[in-house]
Amino acid sequence: MRLRADTSPGSISEIKHRLADATEPVVSLSRETTGVTVFALLIDMERAVGRSRHLVIALFSCTVLLGCNSGVTETGPSGSGREDGNHPPRILAAHLPDPVTRSGPVTISLNVEDLEHDAVTLQYRWYVNESLVQGETGSQFPPEKLQRGDRVSVEITPSDGRSIGAPYKTQSVPVANTLPFVVRVGLPEQIRPGDTVKVEAEIKDADNDDVHVRYRWWKNQDIVAETDVPSLETKDFVRGDTLRVSVIPRDGGGEGKEISPPPVVIGNSPPRFTSRPLPVTQKGLYQYLLTAVDAEGDPISFDLQTAPPGMTIDKRAGLISWKIPAELSGAYRVRVVAEDGQGGSSSQEFELSLPPSPAAS
Repeated sequence: MRLRADTSPGSISEIKHRLADATEPVVSLSRETTGVTVFALLIDMERAVGRSRHLVIALFSCTVLLGCNSGVTETGPSGSGREDGNHPPRILAAHLPDPVTRSGPVTISLNVEDLEHDAVTLQYRWYVNESLVQGETGSQFPPEKLQRGDRVSVEITPSDGRSIGAPYKTQSVPVANTLPFVVRVGLPEQIRPGDTVKVEAEIKDADNDDVHVRYRWWKNQDIVAETDVPSLETKDFVRGDTLRVSVIPRDGGGEGKEISPPPVVIGNSPPRFTSRPLPVTQKGLYQYLLTAVDAEGDPISFDLQTAPPGMTIDKRAGLISWKIPAELSGAYRVRVVAEDGQGGSSSQEFELSLPPSPAAS
């Protein structure tokens, strides 16, 4: 079939005259103010039977606002036709965060339609202050290329591999103040009662603003301190208590997100020696009574780990005894350990120097 468009008003009789010498079907399009009226006259030529012609005339019409689709090539906004019946994909909606901050890459939310359900690829063109940013064609825009006060937008063009849809450009949105944020934060893995605990925190501000940090400390479920000092004394904590801290950064534009590291359970406090060793003043029997205290009140036992020959210890009472031979001389190292039975231990080391042996007569 051959299509010919006639923009001037036509009539059936005029079309019949045009068909007088026709050897193939003709369609004439007559456009009216209310739409498009199509008159189709079809001629079936039987060339195998001499010069006789059988004329079949069919009259039909269709009135539409955009035109008849049957056999007519339609051109979309992008200029890509769909002679094969394919519809170009369309961007129905696209939005950027409003406002944009520099805490991470700028991303876009999209609603894309393809009537044939083809796979759609998207081409991106990013604009900052209405100027195209060369080289940025990905679905995300790097925050380091933005400054507070900029305006950013993006143009997206869809394609289904057979045709290209119309470009869609978002509204430009402002780049606002980016609140400071905690990059990492942590507490010591082991904390004992009485330790001074310091929190390690790394904080960044994309706008390089002055940042103030507040630390909120918990003992179990109770807040025990809220200060700008990143440390806390745990003298009032005991074994089994839970210590937790949260870090709250703030710049001139407001507070950033409050971040807490995993809480730490206060561990066992080891025994602490309260006695000091006595020096050896003479040969004979040497005794030293060890004393120690435990913060949790656990029973303490003592053990000799390094000692000269013949030295003993009462593990419960902590009494060291050593019967020094008269002929022995020199210095001897002693190491004793106090244990509380809960995994806590401490040691005391000292040296005993013996007086010289009397000279033989």
